[in-house]
Amino acid sequence: MKKRLMIFSVLLVSACSEGEVERDVAWYLENRQELESKVEECSNDAKLEATSNCKNAKKAKAELLYLKLMGK
Repeated sequence: MKKRLMIFSVLLVSACSEGEVERDVAWYLENRQELESKVEECSNDAKLEATSNCKNAKKAKAELLYLKLMGK
């Protein structure tokens, strides 16, 4: 039983540590090349669209568009 719990714990930790770092809207606003890259990547993969990084990149892009339209 203890061995199974330990194996499960190791698998859980390794699964959670994989993947990309979560970025917020402010980070994408400061890193516009990454913003454009992420928006392009998300638009080509329906599974990625639901991730927080895709949502944040799209929000940042919308904010930049709004600021541009407002002349700021």
